[in-house]
Amino acid sequence: MHAVARSDAPASDSVAGERGLWLAATVVAAWACGYALVPGSDLWGYLAAGRWMLAHGRLPDGDPFSFTAAGAAWRDHEWLADVLFALWERTFGLPTLVYWKWSLIVATFGLLYLTLLRRGTLLRRGTPLRRETPLCREATLLRSGASAPASFLSVALAAVVAAPLLDVRPHLYSGLGFVVLLHATVGRARPAWWLPVLFLVWANLHAGVTFGVIALVVLFLPALCDGASRRGALVLLALCGAAAVATPDGLAPLRGALRYAFDTASPTRTIVEWQSPLSDGSLRGPWFPYGVGAFVAALAYELVDARAGRAAVRVAERSARVGEIALAVLTLVMALRSLRFVPLFALAATLVTAPALTSLLAALARRVPALARRPVRVAVPAAVALVLLAFVVATRPLTPRAFRDLTMLPVFPIATLDFAEANELRGTVFAFSPWGGYVQLRTAGRLKVYIDGRADTVHPDDVYTAYGAVLAATPGWQDVIERSDADYVLWPRVLPEQWRTLARSPRWRLLHTDVVSVLLVRAGREPAAPPKAPPDSAYRRLGDGWDAFVVGDPERAEAEFREAQVLDPELSPACYLRALAASARGDHQRGRELRIQCAATFPYGDYLRPRLGMARVPKPPDLARASDPST
Repeated sequence: MHAVARSDAPASDSVAGERGLWLAATVVAAWACGYALVPGSDLWGYLAAGRWMLAHGRLPDGDPFSFTAAGAAWRDHEWLADVLFALWERTFGLPTLVYWKWSLIVATFGLLYLTLLRRGTLLRRGTPLRRETPLCREATLLRSGASAPASFLSVALAAVVAAPLLDVRPHLYSGLGFVVLLHATVGRARPAWWLPVLFLVWANLHAGVTFGVIALVVLFLPALCDGASRRGALVLLALCGAAAVATPDGLAPLRGALRYAFDTASPTRTIVEWQSPLSDGSLRGPWFPYGVGAFVAALAYELVDARAGRAAVRVAERSARVGEIALAVLTLVMALRSLRFVPLFALAATLVTAPALTSLLAALARRVPALARRPVRVAVPAAVALVLLAFVVATRPLTPRAFRDLTMLPVFPIATLDFAEANELRGTVFAFSPWGGYVQLRTAGRLKVYIDGRADTVHPDDVYTAYGAVLAATPGWQDVIERSDADYVLWPRVLPEQWRTLARSPRWRLLHTDVVSVLLVRAGREPAAPPKAPPDSAYRRLGDGWDAFVVGDPERAEAEFREAQVLDPELSPACYLRALAASARGDHQRGRELRIQCAATFPYGDYLRPRLGMARVPKPPDLARASDPST
């Protein structure tokens, strides 16, 4: 028998209003965190694969996009996500994928808020189990519930910590899948019956389902250790595990996850998202240390909380908390090892931070009685948070125009691929790996790449190692390209050693350049007809302007950048490059005015210029030397 604190009365309208206000604030906070600028290197490959599957009406039985693995088995773990991307693009248009991203982010963090809040509601109402089941019978008896303000603060911090890694990729499905898993298990009398359905869908959307299985095992640890609960837990785990491998690849995603976990010598571990956030070359998440600090402080608070002994069913609640805390600690260990797990840690950490914040806010209310008055507690904090967050979102683009900058599309070789299409180029290309998916999308496999972002799901380690030698320009890197027998080399202008060395060789010819890329062709394999110029476009004007800029003609550069703005008024790099050219020709006042206009119109800042080898505004005498890496 379990004691009941008070009757199970329905929440009042004011309580419902409080929760609704905090939910709205949570949704807007999550939306505000959906504006991180991340180059969409992988997105283009997913779209290319989805288009291919829709065009052929089947899953690929061999790799159609690279020449190093042509016809080899392709373990496309995200085949369903690829198809959904392509269907979305076909139905709504490519730029509207930004709405897909925002929708998944809002759904993930909004559902997490509701999950945390439900646990607190069950605690405060003292809801008894209507039927004591062997599996997770402790679920509704947790001591550590969460209030609406604490749930909001915890989820908002989680969204901020995860923000730099919330790009347009299928991994967002794993974030949502994890939260749905929590919603189906945490704070329930029994886990939801539809958990196997979740794992079946999740498994075909993203390989992160492997983590979902691990998370389910951790959450079920108390039941697995209890003889009375073990059978029910094992049955449900078996059903979910079977659903998780019900994919075209079977156990391949699990084997891949184990390889990443234990094969530290794999060259794919050098990929940025697989590096530790503590390493020098990793993507910097400025809020990650604060997220870790908040989690450690909340965990310490819970462990030393002397009031834990007041619980009516101390053993039950302790066993229930063990699974949740263990899950949060596991995700922290994973995040410290690899950046890609930071969002999962941010989500799991709320299971610890929300209850701790609830206790701290309650203690503060006892010390400051005015804070406990209902009008203050309900209306003011939630309304203020909602208004401030709504103002932040309102300063950002709310339309599909945000897609181009959020995926940093202008850092991809757009005009060069326009040139390739105009001249119907076919064959093989040794391309910069982050551009591989974009080449696949634009050419539908007519230009087959050496390597792309699919890493070890297609390419063996020796191919990745060889590419790494070229990227690092280690001795003998030219032999890698020569042995590849590629027809073309597509390389960033900002990495000049490789393409300049090839261009000086009699075996290669410079074929085309745009603002970010250089295309070379192997001697003897040039197009039979004289190359056609790509159609006039804003991106072609950017390339022409940058060519003028790096040879010391900022006046012509500014004119080209101005024309690019005319052709495409929403192309933010054209605006910032125009300001750069004005400053370079000595008109610093005009350059400042243009930068102010750019910042007012395009709030993302000048993200292209650092990728052109230009980290500062050069003075005219230094122009050629400062921009030398990009000539």
